Amino acid sequence: MALATTSGLPVSWDNEKKELSFAGKVLTPDIRTVEQMRPVIHDTEWLKSANLNTPLYYMYRDTCLPEDKGTIEANNLRYDVTVIPPYMLGKEYLKTAGHYHPFVPGQTATYPEIYEVLEGKALFFIQKVNGNKVYDARVVRANTGDKFLIPPGFAHITVNEENTTLIIANWVARDFSSVYGPLHEFGGCAYFFTPEGVVKNPKYIHTEGALKENKPLDAALLGLGKKEPMYHLMKNVSRLEFLTKPQDFSKLFKKALS
Repeated sequence: MALATTSGLPVSWDNEKKELSFAGKVLTPDIRTVEQMRPVIHDTEWLKSANLNTPLYYMYRDTCLPEDKGTIEANNLRYDVTVIPPYMLGKEYLKTAGHYHPFVPGQTATYPEIYEVLEGKALFFIQKVNGNKVYDARVVRANTGDKFLIPPGFAHITVNEENTTLIIANWVARDFSSVYGPLHEFGGCAYFFTPEGVVKNPKYIHTEGALKENKPLDAALLGLGKKEPMYHLMKNVSRLEFLTKPQDFSKLFKKALS
């Protein structure tokens, strides 16, 4: 399928072959399996009989138009595409493994990230904790073309609650490694998302009223039209500087959360 919001970008996904084509090049994914997701899966009974080699979702790193590659690398950025099929982890909707981001060297802010739904509907979840006490947790349900900004300090996952394939893209700084340990330690994020509703992870202390539902990002904050693809930020790459220098953009992150 050609992706509806890529407006001028040659991107397509072949669901049968599990192949993503970007600018005519078929890309090789990193594949997340049940085995790799075991530490964060809610339904441990389902895990006992699950095929641990089952592929769950597909990550295509550093996708771009050939003419943009030099600019993207020079600005320490990366544009990725992730494909999340409809699937159940037992009683739980399929989600990404989730992670935190490390601190920017010499700064007190961690790296942020920004997402866009290219096809389907996404549930984005973020949390901020002190130890295992949750004091800020947010859900955003986003449709095709919507964006979502993950501010510094938050862990995040993406969930596919639908019966259709979800395809998302993200811009992020390219020179750090994601931090998975804390979520593995606590068996995932503070909440699990199931057809029966939201289930609290008992390994966390849940502050009253911590879970909120936000709207998608106002794209105008980035100088984009409401449904304009965020890849178009390449036209003025300085608008992505908040990803590499978050310490200078606290007002942007406050607006994104509000």
